[in-house]
Amino acid sequence: MIAGKFYCVGCGALLMTRLCGGCGRRVALVGGIPDFFEGDEEELDRPNRSWLGEEAVAAREIVYELSHRELVGMAFCMAEVGKRSFAGCRILEVAAGTGHFTRWLREVCVAGTEIYAFDVSWPILARARAKVGEAEGVHLFRGNARGRLPFLQNYFDMIVVRLAPFGQRDVPKIVAAHRLLKRGGWYFGAGWQKRQWETSPVAWALAKGYDEAAFHEWGYWRDVSAEEGEALIVERRQMVASGFEQLADWDEGEALRPRQVVHEHLLMARKGGGDE
Repeated sequence: MIAGKFYCVGCGALLMTRLCGGCGRRVALVGGIPDFFEGDEEELDRPNRSWLGEEAVAAREIVYELSHRELVGMAFCMAEVGKRSFAGCRILEVAAGTGHFTRWLREVCVAGTEIYAFDVSWPILARARAKVGEAEGVHLFRGNARGRLPFLQNYFDMIVVRLAPFGQRDVPKIVAAHRLLKRGGWYFGAGWQKRQWETSPVAWALAKGYDEAAFHEWGYWRDVSAEEGEALIVERRQMVASGFEQLADWDEGEALRPRQVVHEHLLMARKGGGDE
């Protein structure tokens, strides 16, 4: 579970047991999942505080169960990750959520791929564990996307970030990813909504040290069931209750429309140059 897979978040020593041989720090296990979270849960980004409770997580489980395989952008992303995978490659999935995409990653990647997937929420991790079980090559852990993670720099061949913060608040997540990627490694940043960019995403990635980048956008209609819409309303209410003010004026009726427009985007960038 831990031996040779993680590094101590305190001293950076390779962990062979739950007890760090370098500094004596002990890693807790909850339901077989190692806990590397550091910091105060109250300092989490406001929308993410809602995921600490079971109600929002149960709603998200329903939404993804009914929708995730229909997301055109994520299907494209998974295919791109899969064709770049190889035996022994390491992939970091940031904010893995309920495990739907973790399971999908395992399906598309070649045998021998190592997938490290983390989230901050125990209710979310419990659902992810139920989906991937003891799947070979999948390592779930609890961590703080804003804090230190149990890895050295230049460790991963691919990093997948979807709808989540990553890195310290004053550091763009594409920069945080660059530090953890090996030379030639790929960053995949996926999100919702159609946006106006002050700087093109490709130019942004190249300016941050990547030597190759591509940006994709999708807009399409999809049918949405009443069950999915009602679950989305529950989720959004919990996010508002946790202090996410941007959703305070959200029209709940939108979630119940049987046919809706979906916008997705994906930034892919390859790290070049020498390792840092």
